[in-house]
Amino acid sequence: MFCQKCGKELPEGVSMCPSCGNVVTAQSQIMTELTEFQTTMQEKFKNLSNDTKINCILAFTAFNALVTLIIIIKILSIASRFGRMF
Repeated sequence: MFCQKCGKELPEGVSMCPSCGNVVTAQSQIMTELTEFQTTMQEKFKNLSNDTKINCILAFTAFNALVTLIIIIKILSIASRFGRMF
């Protein structure tokens, strides 16, 4: 984790930056960890081949289409029970 004020790396579990004296709050710790996670994931995505990226996008699109189809079928099933269509 890094200090939000000076950018120096912080030892685990500190409540104050040893370099600049900035108070490290739980919120700043969470934000720092989220930023580090986001940077890591962006780097991993950049390293994927174009084929892998395309396959991920296609799989995500197919999954969304399947969920949409299931919802439409469920709506039509419910509508047919009441004897009317939309």
